[in-house]
Amino acid sequence: MTKLLVKLFIKNPDDVKNKSVRASYGVLTGSVGIVLNLMLFVIKLIIGLIVHSVTVVSSAFEHLSDCTSSAVTLISSKLSMQPADKEHPFGHGRIEYIASFIVSSFILLVSFELLKASINKIKNPAEIAFSLQGLIILGLTILVKLWMALFYRGIGKKIDSSVLLATSADSLNDCFSTGVAIVSICASPYVNFSLDGVLGALVALLIAKSGIELITSTVSDLLGRGAEEEVVESVRQMIREDNRVLGIHDLLIHSYGPSVLFGSCHVEVKADENLVSIHDNIDDLEHAIEDKLGISMTFHIDPIENNNPTLNAYHDLLEAAVMAINPGYGIHELRSVTMEKYIRLLFDLSVPLGVNPDKEALQSLMLSALKQNYPSTNFELSIAYTSGKV
Repeated sequence: MTKLLVKLFIKNPDDVKNKSVRASYGVLTGSVGIVLNLMLFVIKLIIGLIVHSVTVVSSAFEHLSDCTSSAVTLISSKLSMQPADKEHPFGHGRIEYIASFIVSSFILLVSFELLKASINKIKNPAEIAFSLQGLIILGLTILVKLWMALFYRGIGKKIDSSVLLATSADSLNDCFSTGVAIVSICASPYVNFSLDGVLGALVALLIAKSGIELITSTVSDLLGRGAEEEVVESVRQMIREDNRVLGIHDLLIHSYGPSVLFGSCHVEVKADENLVSIHDNIDDLEHAIEDKLGISMTFHIDPIENNNPTLNAYHDLLEAAVMAINPGYGIHELRSVTMEKYIRLLFDLSVPLGVNPDKEALQSLMLSALKQNYPSTNFELSIAYTSGKV
C-alpha cells in the first residue's frame, strides 16, 4: 500500500534531498494521518461509549490528537521548504524539529489525560459491557494503526524526518493502548477491582515515557546536534584524498534541518603555494563535497612552513608536552615571530569537545619543555584554544 501511495502522489520519490519531494512526502503522510485518525476516532468513541470503557474512550481521543499531529506534519512540510531569507539565512528546515516537538508534547498531554481518567475509574469503578463485535472492530483498528506506524517509520527513515519517526512511535503507542483496552474488556468480569482503570494508568505511564524520550531527542536537534560520525568521516576522507592538503583540523558539521548540513574546516597547505591556485583547488573540493554528500562546506586555509626545521622542532616539543596530558590535544598553525629579546610562538591548540583545560598549567608545561631544549632562548606563547575533532 505504501509503495502504491508513493507511486500515485510523489514525483521523483527517490530524490529525497529535493525540498519539493520532501514536502510532497509530508503532505502525503499528513493527509493519510488525518483521514485514518478521524475514522478511528469515530469508531472507538462509539465502541467506548457502548461498553463503558474509559480506556477505549481515552484511546479514541488519542486519535483526535493524532489528527492535530498529522496537520502539524502537513503544515510543517510546506513551511520547511521555504527558501532562505534575510531573517533565516540557513533556511527553514528546523521547522520540522519544532513540529516534532509539538507532536511529542501532544503525546505527553494525552498520557496525562489518560492517567487522570484511569485514576477516576479506579476510584469510581463502572461495569464494562462485553461486546464481541466491538472487540473485533478494536482488533481491526490495531491493524490499521500498525500499518500507519510502519508507513510513517518507512517514509521517516527514507527522508530523515524526526517528526514522522515521532508520529510512528505515537502510532505504536495507540496499538498498545488498544490492545490493553481489549484485555480489560475481556478480563474485567472476572476480577473484583477496576482492571480497566489500572491498565489504563499503566498505558498512560508508558505513553508518557515515550513522549519524554521523543522530546529529549527533539530538543537535542533544536540545540544543534552534530552530524553522524559516518558523515563526518566521509567528509574527512574526501579532504585527505586531496594531495595538496597537508592536514586538517577543527572539522565541524552543523545541521539546520533534516538533510540540511553546513560544515567548516581548517586545511593546512604549503606556505609557498600559489594563492590563486590553492584557492581554486579548495573551491573545487567544496563543490565536490556538496555534490557527493550534500554538505555546504567552508574552508579556512592555513599556510604551513613545513621546510623550516626550527619551527618543526618547536612544534614537536609543544605537541609532545600537551599530548602527555591528553592524547586528544593537537597543535596547529604554528608561526614564529622573532622579537628583540624573545621569540613569540603563535598557534592554535585544539582540545576535545567538552574538555576545559587548565590553560595556565598547559602554558607553563609548554614553556618548560621549550626552555629545557633551548635554555638560552626566551619564548612567549600566544595560544588560541579551539574545540573539535582533528
